[in-house]
Amino acid sequence: MSATHSQSVKTPMPIGQHRVLPWTTKRGMLVAGGRLTYVATFFLLAIGDFGRLAGPLRGWFCAEVALVSPLIEDGRSLLQERPIEYFSILGSGLVNPLFLTGFFLHLFRARPGALIVLRTLTILAIPLCWVVFLYGRFYPREGHILWIAGMLLALFAMPGLNLRPPKEQSA
Repeated sequence: MSATHSQSVKTPMPIGQHRVLPWTTKRGMLVAGGRLTYVATFFLLAIGDFGRLAGPLRGWFCAEVALVSPLIEDGRSLLQERPIEYFSILGSGLVNPLFLTGFFLHLFRARPGALIVLRTLTILAIPLCWVVFLYGRFYPREGHILWIAGMLLALFAMPGLNLRPPKEQSA
């Protein structure tokens, strides 16, 4: 190319500014911390048993039981006998899939409306675990408390999910 027909290369960022990676911001660090806490709680003791029949149970076992038990024959028979307990187990089993679906949708930058719905459903399903605790004579341990804290931290620190009133349009 000649000097008269040279093309200038435009950079998308002004000189002197650096691209900020999403996890290096304060909000990104909070989301990462919440997610790491969430994952770590599956290996901690999540519940204890007042009746001393089962002893303390780890988070991964509680998640598996809550997700699978409403679907097996014994769990479905609970629907006829004690429907409140059945739906509490079913709802508490859906907390992790709801949270993880929201995580992956946020990762792939889905619409904020869908993420807000998933965040709300996740938060509304958490108290169903406490109903299961009541019926099963369980009590929460450190894993359960940190599980909730990790999810709430990650859910509320996610960027772009703040509810704002709509802006008024000028005529």
